[in-house]
Amino acid sequence: MDKLEFDLHQGWSRGLRLVFENDERSQAFNLKLALHVEQVHGDEIHFLSDADMKAPSPLAKADGIFVQGDSFKSSKRPILIKTADCMPVFLIDRESQALAALHVGWRGLAKGIHTKLFKQGQMDPKTTWAWVGPSLSGDNFEVREDMWSQFSEGNNEKYFARTPDPTLRQFHAWKLLEDELSALGVGLVYNVEENTLSNAEYFSHRRSLKEGVERKGNNYSWCQFF
Repeated sequence: MDKLEFDLHQGWSRGLRLVFENDERSQAFNLKLALHVEQVHGDEIHFLSDADMKAPSPLAKADGIFVQGDSFKSSKRPILIKTADCMPVFLIDRESQALAALHVGWRGLAKGIHTKLFKQGQMDPKTTWAWVGPSLSGDNFEVREDMWSQFSEGNNEKYFARTPDPTLRQFHAWKLLEDELSALGVGLVYNVEENTLSNAEYFSHRRSLKEGVERKGNNYSWCQFF
């Protein structure tokens, strides 16, 4: 599997392609062409301007990109999110023609980056689809109290399951994100359910640490009109 690719064929999003892949396997992706931000593991979302469409990247320090689909459609440039184990999330509002690409690390998830645009009124959850790309979750995602204590759900075993080691819990990040989007009324949450640690076809920072070899790499998650 070189990449996961989805073409959307409904309404204004006809011709929009979503792609999830490892940067080492990317055959034709032009990183210099991509619109992306300098990701800082927070919850800031950069609103793309007309000037940004012609500017070099990174465009700003942020962990999300928001754009109106009509202006993005004419740019022909892809919007890119880089991840190593964090969640790449794309939000597509089929009515307002708004689109967002989010880098959802655990810090951003705790701060609610995935719900921010809905709560601020930029997107309508009832007319929005969400796509979740390759990332770390569940049995392979062991965390300590310094992390789970940052979440109001930190003691909920549905999301932070206890392990035989009382200092470790298993973080079901996918489930938490999916539940919170569904609770807002998001019409469809599609998770490709590819775990970066267990699937060697994707880069994983945590796998690199387990192997005792410091490797550098990314997973590219991007969308573009053709």
